[in-house]
Amino acid sequence: AAVMAAAVAVAAAQAPRGGASPSELAQACADSQSPRLSRRWRALSPSSEAVVAPAESPSEGVPAVVAPPPPGSDRGKRQERRRQHEGGEHLGAAQKEVIGTPTTPLHKLLLRGRLAFQRRTKRPAAAAGERAAPVGGAAKAKPKVKMSSIKRRTRFLQSVEASEAAAKAAVETGDASLDAVQGALQLLEVPRNTSRKNVMPKGQRFINGMLLGVFAYGGRVGLSLATSRHPWLTRLLAAAMRMEAPEFPFTSIQVNYNYAAKPHVDRNNLGPSYIVALGEHAGGDLWVHEEGGQATFTMPEDDEDVSAVYRAGKSFPGRELCVRGRWARFDGTRLHFTLPFSGERYSLIFFACDRCAAADASTQEGLLQAGFEFDWSSPALQEQLAKKQQRVRAASLEEQQKRQLREVAREAREERVREQQEAKELRGRCIGRTWAGGWGLRCTSGGAESSDFCGTHAQGDKWKVHGRMDGPLPPAKQEEMAKCQRKMVAQGKRPPADVEATLLVELAAA
Repeated sequence: AAVMAAAVAVAAAQAPRGGASPSELAQACADSQSPRLSRRWRALSPSSEAVVAPAESPSEGVPAVVAPPPPGSDRGKRQERRRQHEGGEHLGAAQKEVIGTPTTPLHKLLLRGRLAFQRRTKRPAAAAGERAAPVGGAAKAKPKVKMSSIKRRTRFLQSVEASEAAAKAAVETGDASLDAVQGALQLLEVPRNTSRKNVMPKGQRFINGMLLGVFAYGGRVGLSLATSRHPWLTRLLAAAMRMEAPEFPFTSIQVNYNYAAKPHVDRNNLGPSYIVALGEHAGGDLWVHEEGGQATFTMPEDDEDVSAVYRAGKSFPGRELCVRGRWARFDGTRLHFTLPFSGERYSLIFFACDRCAAADASTQEGLLQAGFEFDWSSPALQEQLAKKQQRVRAASLEEQQKRQLREVAREAREERVREQQEAKELRGRCIGRTWAGGWGLRCTSGGAESSDFCGTHAQGDKWKVHGRMDGPLPPAKQEEMAKCQRKMVAQGKRPPADVEATLLVELAAA
């Protein structure tokens, strides 16, 4: 489209000042001095049997007809391949079964780059009715070919179209039952999400889920993209919630598919939440922290702290809620997670965003059109916001007090260390002598309380091996130390100058 726009701009600039007809603009693009511009214009222009060209002389006034390229020419082959590709004639029966024959401009646009991809990945197919002979007498499974992004995107759009059609039929007939909701969800390929790290199970890189309604991220508050992509599904889910609890206020719907959320808290929720699980599955109950509950849960030691309250290694009471085909009300700001399950499981969570008061008029109007009956000026909403702000302030004040207590404890520990160091300095160093490479130096450790020696020298009278610095060297070590010192002096070595050594030889004799 950008190339076509540039071509029209170039042709318009080269046209006479009085203006030019569309055919003149097309011909000016085709006859442009830029080969790439001319080639791209012909490639993107609708194919036709003939191209109208201007007459050789302006005075003739009769346009000449240029014949299409010969079928065997390079240009003719390119046009034929392009026509087959856009019509889906290059696809096999199995591919058409998955992708379908392109019928809409969007479908053709998604398949435009597929030909080059197939040239890289396509394997030669066996003749009809034939099958390659197995090696070693056993049939081998075909290698799994990675699905292209175009094919994945096409399949996703087809699932959205089918799900929206089912949801529209249910809404128009007034059927907001859980069976209708499940039918619409099973037709949808729930998109991947890589940003919700707080619920993502350990070892996974993504989950399948999407948010409908109001989102709050950083300093932004608005309607999610999925709300406009799934308008009928959003209306159907909102109608199902109103059928269960007409007075329950909610601004957002979280749709999850086939993953067990790890222990987490929903900090951005306002008030209680509703949940229901659909699909053929076993297990998948919801554990929720609740004082007095009979199901105790202990946070794993190797996990990170969920919050200042829910720390790793701590245990919390709670209860398990059966949500398969049942609505359940719970507090999402408390610790909760999904128990293991098997089978296919969809879960829907309805809640109010605590940043809803910051939504502008366009967001409020868009939420109303999406099927959410949310009263932005409700006194109950204002009361819940005030309570949430009060709890946040109380938690912040409590955390600040804990930080101050930790700071006081740290300063107390440092003060005790200083006092111990000062007492050690007052007592002085240990008076015991050490071998110290044969120089008989004083021990560097501090003296123990009410003793002239450190703990090592005092234990078992170990100081008697080399004696005290203020006393004689024991005879058993005197000759050994003197011999060692004579050897070192002969080698030109000297004791450290800043410490007191036990010299048994003359240093000047060296």
